[in-house]
Amino acid sequence: MIDIQHGCCLSLMGSLPDRSVDLVLTDPPYGNRETYGRAKRAILGDEHPLVALSAIAACYRVLKLNRVCLCFINMRQLPFVEGFIARYTNFKIRDVVVWDKRDMALGRGFRKRYELILVLEKGRPTYTSRSLANVLVSKRIPRPTHPHEKPVDLLKTLIEHATTPGDLVLDPFMGSGSTGVAAWELGRRFIGIELDATYFDLARRRLQQAA
Repeated sequence: MIDIQHGCCLSLMGSLPDRSVDLVLTDPPYGNRETYGRAKRAILGDEHPLVALSAIAACYRVLKLNRVCLCFINMRQLPFVEGFIARYTNFKIRDVVVWDKRDMALGRGFRKRYELILVLEKGRPTYTSRSLANVLVSKRIPRPTHPHEKPVDLLKTLIEHATTPGDLVLDPFMGSGSTGVAAWELGRRFIGIELDATYFDLARRRLQQAA
């Protein structure tokens, strides 16, 4: 089952039943107000950090007990987000996983080649592997269709670690649909929500091809 929806995740998640989702895996906009590419394209929802943080808080209700929410994040946002999670949600911050992209990004000084994944637990989740490290190596996508597109193999590693076949994966900030592709290829069900019509159409095409 693949169910993708176009619109605001805060509104659309309201129709999801309590404790119906087995994993939340997402890369929210954190209010950086940045633009990307020659066209200076902005990410919808990136106007204010409370857009993403309110959605993460709302995920607690729909997530089953003893399950996990995994959120991509960078170091710049980590202190503020950790403070919000600790004070305004019931999630427990279990860990911060490092994604080593193998290639350096543009910049000066110390050029960035890693990103973080915040591990938020509801209850006491059971993971499928006892040997997965909290540093994951996966090559970044050289020409992404979305500014924050993640490699499918990395997403598969995360999904396999926190779910079993048939489980339901939710991505409330679906982007170009990579999480949905990973979930489908692993035999998981998927619900994806995306506010930007352009990226929603891209995700729909990708998921149609995958299915």
